[in-house]
Amino acid sequence: MANKKNNQVDATEKELRNLEEALSTSEAFLEKNQKPLLYALVAIVAVLVCWLVVENFMIQPQSEEAAEQMALGQVYYAAQDYEKSINGDSIEFIGFAAIADEYSITKSGNLANAYAGLAYFKLADYDNAINYLEGFSASDNILQYTVKSTLGDCYAFKGDTEKAISCYKKAAKSENVLVASAALMKVGRAYETLGDFTSAEAAYKEIKTRLEGKITGITDIDEIDKYIENASLKNGK
Repeated sequence: MANKKNNQVDATEKELRNLEEALSTSEAFLEKNQKPLLYALVAIVAVLVCWLVVENFMIQPQSEEAAEQMALGQVYYAAQDYEKSINGDSIEFIGFAAIADEYSITKSGNLANAYAGLAYFKLADYDNAINYLEGFSASDNILQYTVKSTLGDCYAFKGDTEKAISCYKKAAKSENVLVASAALMKVGRAYETLGDFTSAEAAYKEIKTRLEGKITGITDIDEIDKYIENASLKNGK
């Protein structure tokens, strides 16, 4: 019994010595690296302060200004006045192109890329449309994939069918059945222009598998069997 108590005492003393050594090592490290640690702390605080200044005195005011400008531009876009929606009205609205450039750090600046790209597409200026559409990024499901689909249309009109198909396939990943079905139809038709009827048939079959019965009243979906059959016949099956 005495031996057991002695062993416990020895173990406790050993743990205390280890703890003292660890504390001594930590103290020595802090003393040795006091200045570097202090500089690191000051740097972290400085970064935090800078971020707060930028957020409160730059980003937030710019976000409010950009949002006001976007509201004006959306009126022109809805009225199909695409020139003014891009370039402004020389009175109070600066245009989507300027919003994208001057307010690039804001959400509205990012959104202006999408609107400018879509407006240029409507004007058949596909190079500028591609430039702005590729500058847009978002997690919004419908707008994100609508932009991808429009990018595909731009490349298709420029004769780059392979790149158009790549964009359409990305758009077809949308959870929105309308966006996805339209993109898959474009995939199928693009493959048909390349004479790749096997891939076209596969795209049409994907529409049938994924979307048939989920939505009605859209001719392409309601008549998807016709597209599958036509692609199969052209493929010699």
